[in-house]
Amino acid sequence: MLSGFALADFGRNLGGDALVIANYQDTRSVSWLGFITFVAVAPKIVLTPFAGVLVDRFDRRRVMRICNAALVLRSAGLLAAVLASAYRVQLVP
Repeated sequence: MLSGFALADFGRNLGGDALVIANYQDTRSVSWLGFITFVAVAPKIVLTPFAGVLVDRFDRRRVMRICNAALVLRSAGLLAAVLASAYRVQLVP
């Protein structure tokens, strides 16, 4: 179980780093890097107290499964965005 958590955490961190690198390669703007970092960190700051309440009220395993499913969807969206940018396909008109 610990090795699975370590692997998931490594992937989560690697995905965040890849997003920052891809953004900087596209924009060459440090301001956008700051904005991306803020957008990534702000929900953690705001939602952490509520997450503690949820975990105490509901089955922890179920909450973790839902959170991991959301992370999979986020990662798939990031992959789609990076691939679209590599092929110069515009996702949002």
